[in-house]
Amino acid sequence: GNISICRKHAAQIRIADIMAASSCIPVGMEPLFFPDDFHWPDDGKSRRWGSRPSRPTNDEIRAALRRNTDTKEPTFALMDGGVYDNQGITSTLLALNRRKENYREQDTHECGVSMSSLGRSEPPGPEDWAKWMSGRVSSGSAYKSVGVKPEDLDLLIISDTPVRKASFYPRILFPSGAENNQPEADSREEAPKRGLLQRLGHWAKYRITLGMITFITTLLLIALSISLGIALVELWAFWDARSDEVPFGKGFFITFHVALPFLLLVQIWWLLWQYRKLRKELALKLQSLISHWDRKPKRYLKKLTVGDVIDMGLLRASSTAALTSAIYMDRIRGLGYSTAFSREDLQDKILANEIFALQKARQLDDPFIHELKAQEAWPPPPEMDRIVDIAANMQTKLWIDHEKDGPHNDLDFLVVCGQSTICYNLMRYLWEDLRDEDGSWLDPKMQGVFEHALREWKKLMDDPWSLLKDRKQKSRLPELNAHAAKVATSA
Repeated sequence: GNISICRKHAAQIRIADIMAASSCIPVGMEPLFFPDDFHWPDDGKSRRWGSRPSRPTNDEIRAALRRNTDTKEPTFALMDGGVYDNQGITSTLLALNRRKENYREQDTHECGVSMSSLGRSEPPGPEDWAKWMSGRVSSGSAYKSVGVKPEDLDLLIISDTPVRKASFYPRILFPSGAENNQPEADSREEAPKRGLLQRLGHWAKYRITLGMITFITTLLLIALSISLGIALVELWAFWDARSDEVPFGKGFFITFHVALPFLLLVQIWWLLWQYRKLRKELALKLQSLISHWDRKPKRYLKKLTVGDVIDMGLLRASSTAALTSAIYMDRIRGLGYSTAFSREDLQDKILANEIFALQKARQLDDPFIHELKAQEAWPPPPEMDRIVDIAANMQTKLWIDHEKDGPHNDLDFLVVCGQSTICYNLMRYLWEDLRDEDGSWLDPKMQGVFEHALREWKKLMDDPWSLLKDRKQKSRLPELNAHAAKVATSA
């Protein structure tokens, strides 16, 4: 938030480029560099051969960034906001604080000019900045506390998946769609129905040890050495022969009958030597850590099965993935939540809109659920439950899949689930947080908001797809598609 773009160039940024930059998840995709990877209206047509196409706007932004930013770099990388602030909490609080402090970026008609260069930045130190964001200040700090008043913010809705889970890395997995929440069978257990190849593969995985592989590899080296020796003898016999007496010529004979077996022999020998070296080093480390062994440590290493090694490798890789995708990301999101909920001036102004809310609500029996039942607005219909279950269990994807034997796609399920979830969570928030203990509303206007949300909820009860249908009927997509086709035809 310390680099600004002038209004002229900001108005030319395409929504498609913004969405593409937001989709650059770590590891999975490389970042997009602004402005080089963005499309600008005056970009020249790319040429297969020849000079670089002209890009006047891009070059203008690059020059301004190099001139005005602290890094003096003409570009900067953009990635998925989840790397830093998945829910947008920090950016929202930062915008609130800047608004209260009147830290507003003036339109300098120049890209890259930051508030720090204009002397209007937030606290530079990590302690002062963290306290400033959470609505507190350090003793003696030059920055005052920022208090958000009711007129500054109506409601901060945080839509996300829960950040607290029973286990970040469960050992027993419950696959999506599993009936009765039965865990997957352990891969070591004999499955009731297996073909011959599957049984052989299972036997080989958990019966063949590293010692057996070493022995087999040694035998293979001996066989290859004998084969290479025979090939050399044949080469000696054919060396003085005419080329037409040797099938396919001498070059073919040398390449495929001598050179390739020799290279294969060297490669296998090198791999075996590396394995023995690694095993020896590991055995020495084990010997130094544990002084008493019934047998030498390398004998235990030899007894490791192929399945054990594969499982250890998979667990190591998957635990690393869990560290980055679940633990690390959830920790960052949890810090965002703690920053928002720790602010006293935002109490009763934050709505946690979690995607699993309707799934959890099926087991609830509280006054709010009783009120919905009295209004004939509970329980949700089976179709809504189906939509919510599909959306809640949907994995992160790079594309949109269509429903089998149905007219809807992944985006449809996510939209309808979001509509149903926000309607339910908003009603619960109004009912539980904006009423007195005697049941009267703190603000009479909120009763009207609750009744309006209840009417929309009943529409979704009658037909969960109703709001999506209305949205599609009012969509400008057909008009935009026709315009795009017209432009493509004229080009």
